[in-house]
Amino acid sequence: MSIDLYGKGAAYPLEVDGAGALKLSAGDVRILESIDQIITTPRGTCPMDPEYGLDLDAYDPITQPDLVGWRIADAIDRSEPRIQDLEVAIVEMDLESGTLFVDVRVVPIGSNRPINRVFPLYVRA
Repeated sequence: MSIDLYGKGAAYPLEVDGAGALKLSAGDVRILESIDQIITTPRGTCPMDPEYGLDLDAYDPITQPDLVGWRIADAIDRSEPRIQDLEVAIVEMDLESGTLFVDVRVVPIGSNRPINRVFPLYVRA
């Protein structure tokens, strides 16, 4: 798989290396970082694309985890063009800390190999 297909850019979150230059990411890591950005950005806060990000204001993640999973899948599908297949599953709920653990599994375009990562989603108090 050619890394050039997915692009190369500043790693998320921003970090610098020992020489003071921004660390870069590419390939599958770049796609997973993009998904992390989508999940952690409240919808409507990106001035260049008001539809970018995740809108959870209408749902209670603890009592409606399936709806939250659907909203996450919709946000990723809307904003990440480098994937051809997407599955989102709530794998665990920690009621004490108010955290949902979301397994996001994607297949990058031009690949038949799925990649996944479990993202924590913190419920706003």
